[in-house]
Amino acid sequence: MPDTETPTPQLSPAVRRYSVPFMVLLGLTLLLYLFSIPLAYGMLLTGPAAAIVGLRALWVTRKDKALAYFRLSMTFGIIVAGFMTVTGLSLVVFNGIVTDLSDCMDRAVTRSAVDQCEADYQDALNDVVEDIYERFGVTTGS
Repeated sequence: MPDTETPTPQLSPAVRRYSVPFMVLLGLTLLLYLFSIPLAYGMLLTGPAAAIVGLRALWVTRKDKALAYFRLSMTFGIIVAGFMTVTGLSLVVFNGIVTDLSDCMDRAVTRSAVDQCEADYQDALNDVVEDIYERFGVTTGS
């Protein structure tokens, strides 16, 4: 009877050395995303660290054609780590606004108070974005 099982490529110890820490760092980055400020600032450390370890795993597997799907999933993971790093940077930029919104929502009891909190948040957000545009010389056309 012929053997019909498709052989599955095994990860070498060198690949495991980088893929396991990559998955741990990526998982930690995604977990920190769920937490509020100040714990979410940890994404600024774990996101780039995950991307660096992921890139190293890609480098180690560059000549092994049997690991194409592994390399593809690592690439998507690196993209997610980069996105989480950008998200952490945006938390730094908008820290005051997000904190003010959270405090206002904690005090809001009625629907009109919640609406006022959201309106204040939008105004503050627009002011910060306009300041950033002015700093870099970008015109909004309005």
